Amino acid sequence: MAFVSRVSYVNQANIIPETAGREIAHTRLMLYSAGLITADECSEILDKNVSIAMRALNSDDRLVIRVGTHLEFGIRDNHLRVMEDNTLGWLFEIYKQHRDKEEFIKYLKSLGYGYVILDLNTPSLDRTPEQSLRQKYELILSHLWQNSKVRLVATNREVIVTGAGGRKTTEFKVVGVGSDQYLNNGNYAVYEIL
Repeated sequence: MAFVSRVSYVNQANIIPETAGREIAHTRLMLYSAGLITADECSEILDKNVSIAMRALNSDDRLVIRVGTHLEFGIRDNHLRVMEDNTLGWLFEIYKQHRDKEEFIKYLKSLGYGYVILDLNTPSLDRTPEQSLRQKYELILSHLWQNSKVRLVATNREVIVTGAGGRKTTEFKVVGVGSDQYLNNGNYAVYEIL
């Protein structure tokens, strides 16, 4: 599986142009297999900030909504706590009943949900003329983003932010504003319902 993953275009969105095609096997995985780095160090190299996400997701027993991503595997009792909604059908039905951002989150919290994990590449899966998956994704993301009842716990999307005087810095956040550009598109975001 590792060989097929490295030589196929399955994760094309996450290919780093500078290193594309240079290695068939992840050397980081070999370092972990040899006991030279810890599981957390290996995870952090493969997915930036994932250790922060896992600590938060495993800090309590609240339920988790998962839209895509592979992060389910690191969640304690995932077979009991994680609900998959890969096509956003369930969340969109809730959105239709609770269009206000805070009411939407309040309803999810009343059901026992404490976290939402999003695959940031979900919209790219929609090849339909209607772009219904993309539209649902953007609506759900708009209810999570800039919501006082929600906190971004971790993401590996890195954004170049242009500050005062044209000074550029980088931040890990999901949505760029204005002239911000993605330095690294990333592939996940973990939100906590407060």
